[in-house]
Amino acid sequence: MSARSMLILLAFLALALLRGVLYTAVVPPWQTPDEPRHLEYARLIADTGRLTLTGKDLSVSLQQQVIDSMVRFRYWDLGYYSYPYDPANLPQAFNQVWVEAHEIHQQPLYYALCAMVIWPWRADDVLTQMYVLRLLSVVLFAGTVLAAWLTARDLFPANRGLSIAITAGVLWQPMFTHISASVNNDVLANLLMAWVVWLLVRWYMRGFRVWQALVIVGLLLVGIVTKRTTLFVWPLVMVAVPLYLWGRGRWGWLVGVVGMAAAGLGTVALVVAAPSHPVLARILWDLGFATDLFQNPDAYQLTDPAVYAAYAQNLFITFWGAFGWTAASLEMAWYYLLTVVVAAAAGGWGLLAWRAWRKRSPLDRNQAKALLLLALAMLLQLVIVVVKQLRMQTFLAGGLPQGRFLFPVLVPVVILLVVGLYQWVPVRWHRPALPLFLGAVMLFDALCLWNYAVPFFYL
Repeated sequence: MSARSMLILLAFLALALLRGVLYTAVVPPWQTPDEPRHLEYARLIADTGRLTLTGKDLSVSLQQQVIDSMVRFRYWDLGYYSYPYDPANLPQAFNQVWVEAHEIHQQPLYYALCAMVIWPWRADDVLTQMYVLRLLSVVLFAGTVLAAWLTARDLFPANRGLSIAITAGVLWQPMFTHISASVNNDVLANLLMAWVVWLLVRWYMRGFRVWQALVIVGLLLVGIVTKRTTLFVWPLVMVAVPLYLWGRGRWGWLVGVVGMAAAGLGTVALVVAAPSHPVLARILWDLGFATDLFQNPDAYQLTDPAVYAAYAQNLFITFWGAFGWTAASLEMAWYYLLTVVVAAAAGGWGLLAWRAWRKRSPLDRNQAKALLLLALAMLLQLVIVVVKQLRMQTFLAGGLPQGRFLFPVLVPVVILLVVGLYQWVPVRWHRPALPLFLGAVMLFDALCLWNYAVPFFYL
């Protein structure tokens, strides 16, 4: 990496830390999705020393400390709750605030990490511990920005401007920063998947290395015990092998088939082992959900266009900007404008396909394959999110999927958006287009934070 590229990267990392700290300071305590319950899980691991918890491990005293802090910071004026709030009769436990009162069913790795981080502050109040864990999230956020830069540089080694635009798109995504400056297991899942994406792109662009395969397998396994939003990467890696070997001769196909067979056997082994292991059992539960969805399609709203329209709208809104517990959204005009931007990027991909058909594509074969894999990653995650929500309708009628569940594939999404938009810009205008793009993403972030999030929380 050249000295100039290193300076640009260091600037991005410094900005990531500064922006993360800014969001940590501006967003009031407990005003991000599920933050009180995430802190509870981490504290319970720290207090009990166990990764797998049951209802017997819950601490009413801990819950009351968090609830007292929530009252102090006007939680019931701003946050989400399931039951009516009476200031004269304060809730005494989380099950008097939310129907889904705890997060101890989640995979434990993130919470174990949090438990270790807050150990030096175990005697302090819950507010101090919350801010310590928010700062941990900011560090993980910077790691995701680093992965975005490395991915873009490997994918477009001759175009530093494109790499800068892609990294800026990840860095200044306001909702992603909002979640990444909170106590939330999404933050670690997003980091792990961003690094898997980089390793896959590096593999496609620079060739296979044994160490990369070992690290990818390790991240797959770590993802399983972090959050189930990482499951998309299993079928993605299975497809990545034959896609990479496509056009490399019959031995390449043989290796690809063997690799997919090994991945399939690993999945079967996971299913067999899951019932006897509490950490893996949740994965089997998800697979059972998906199986039932396809075995009993009449029980679900699979053919109702209104359901998919509602899902698409909520995913789009909460992906770009819906702060707090998704209550502080933007004016609809901004979402319409963002829709135009996304449509323009999609049209840019149409232009790119036409150029490829005319043998004028600016992409080489490795870049084209890598971008196809990134598009598949986005599609897989979108399908998983929608399928899960269709199944959950049985228990949570009217529930809608949230855009943050797409953040494990944020780097692919931003790459596809930026590449699509750049197809409309003549090559001679790429250099002046870069500061315009940077200005646009920074202004949008500032608009979201100061015109919508801050007034919602403080006015």
